[in-house]
Amino acid sequence: SFADSALAFVANAHGNVTVSIENQISYTEPVNEGDVLIAEAKELSKGGRIGRYVVEVTKAHNIPVAHFRGTVYRTQKPYIESEKNTDEN
Repeated sequence: SFADSALAFVANAHGNVTVSIENQISYTEPVNEGDVLIAEAKELSKGGRIGRYVVEVTKAHNIPVAHFRGTVYRTQKPYIESEKNTDEN
């Protein structure tokens, strides 16, 4: 879920709610208690409604531990509603 959370942050950064429609993860190295992990998410493509992303998870000394690929569907719903919409509710 660390890589999945990184996907959510980057995919929702464009302002509209996205939903994950496909994910794949490969574990390349074991992780031990106390390891500090870093997730770096990159947008590979951003079409009208579909976005594709990759998340690389590394541990100390930049050792890769997981490779995650995700595809999201972009809704038309704003991630954060405008003040005007929230005042009317």
